[in-house]
Amino acid sequence: MNIQKSMPGLYPKEGIADKSPPSEKKVFDALKKAIPKEWYAWHSMKLRTTDIKFTEADFVIADPDRGILILEVKGGHIRKEGGQWYQGKHMLKMAPLDQAHRCRGILLDRFLERRIDAPTIGMAVCFPDMLVGDGPTQDDLRGLVIGEEGLSYMEEILPDLMAKAI
Repeated sequence: MNIQKSMPGLYPKEGIADKSPPSEKKVFDALKKAIPKEWYAWHSMKLRTTDIKFTEADFVIADPDRGILILEVKGGHIRKEGGQWYQGKHMLKMAPLDQAHRCRGILLDRFLERRIDAPTIGMAVCFPDMLVGDGPTQDDLRGLVIGEEGLSYMEEILPDLMAKAI
């Protein structure tokens, strides 16, 4: 990732792939209208570790002055029941922030491999198909969740979310 050689904005410039989940399309459309002009954002950033393990970040958002935000998107009805997270009727393999944590670790390793001082990297989640109000009560998600009601206000929410996450 070399943000010095690319122009700020939301990538891919041509738009999100048709096969992308509808929940991610909602977030992409909200970011398209809201991303500050000097920021960068990438949808579906795929990463591979040196031992050939793969992961993906739904969105990676970079504010050159502050750092990076990994935004994990979970569509449908999300809930925690008996210590386990569910998406509709299906049990999630990972808690909402676990995939973002894995991506964060790989990004930090990339900076280390290239002997570049890593920026601060924070994480947040978006549940674009449900109202979250004050958000989940799990401490790791407190203040780091965008719900359906926030998508229309992404321009105002995003800088504050970035500050809280990093």
